[in-house]
Amino acid sequence: MILAGLDASAEVKPADQLEPLPAPMLEGNYEGKSACLRGDALQDAVVTSDGWEWQNDGSEERPKWGYISWKSGNKLLMKANTVTYRGTSKVLIGIGVLKSYEHMGKAELTCVSGCECDAKELDGQWEQKTSQTEWEYHAVTQARDCLVAVTTIKETSSGEHKFVVNSLLVTDLHESATRWFSHIDELKEQAERQAAKQAAQEQAEAQQEQADDTAGGGSGSGSGNDDQNQRGSKDDENGSSQEQVQQHHSRGGQDDQQGNSSEAEGDGDEQRQPVTHQRQQRQRQRSDNEQSSDQEESDGSHRQQSGDLQEEEQQDLRQQRRRSGDQNDGDTSEESRQRSRSDVSTG
Repeated sequence: MILAGLDASAEVKPADQLEPLPAPMLEGNYEGKSACLRGDALQDAVVTSDGWEWQNDGSEERPKWGYISWKSGNKLLMKANTVTYRGTSKVLIGIGVLKSYEHMGKAELTCVSGCECDAKELDGQWEQKTSQTEWEYHAVTQARDCLVAVTTIKETSSGEHKFVVNSLLVTDLHESATRWFSHIDELKEQAERQAAKQAAQEQAEAQQEQADDTAGGGSGSGSGNDDQNQRGSKDDENGSSQEQVQQHHSRGGQDDQQGNSSEAEGDGDEQRQPVTHQRQQRQRQRSDNEQSSDQEESDGSHRQQSGDLQEEEQQDLRQQRRRSGDQNDGDTSEESRQRSRSDVSTG
């Protein structure tokens, strides 16, 4: 019976009796091999943990299990298989380190046996106001039993020595990737040095500003005196007249005392001046109001007299008109009588 090109009736051989797979078409293109050890797998990889404690650094809801050291000189020894099918001389291992902004110390990563690597310093302290796991990558040679150690050191950025390792990673990335990660480490160190330099510069500037503020009172008075000296430069040019005035004051001590009394009285007059000025204003206002009232009364009497005169003129005019009318009536009656006489004599 043939199914999908396979003979179902053929005998199934054990794995160790199977023929090896052919080489990949592309040289070195083997399947990758990686391992990430956490929790129980990390505990199985630990050989010795002198001074380290396996504990939960988080909460029951959000546990953070890992190996924790609280002082310097403690060594955590771990074993990993770094052999890979790839034709590279080195692979990458990654140490999962807790990074935080307080209480954290430093450690050194070294290869103890089986594999070889350069020593690398690990720092659990950083400036970010967060606490999280950060991978610290390092290139090691291939070995079936590669023993690496994480040892806490006395040097610290925070003044304390807490250090946490919570995972171990093995990856068979190409050697070029190891060089890339090494370059990343160099960039990180450069950025840290730049940040430390900037922080020191900002601190120095803050101290300088504080010193300037502290000396501000004296410097402010000094600048005020400088301004006064600048404003009095013209008077300095006439120094001879000032010296004469000073001599006059030195000879006239009694006059100076009298002058001081006069100045004191002058100060009193200046204090009383606003009150006197207000009184004078009120008196002027009352006088103006009275004059305005008198003016209105005078205008009213003038208007009344003018009205009376107009009324008298109108009465005189009516009387004249009345006399003129009476005279006209008399003249008309006289003419009528004369005409009557004339008519009688004619008849």
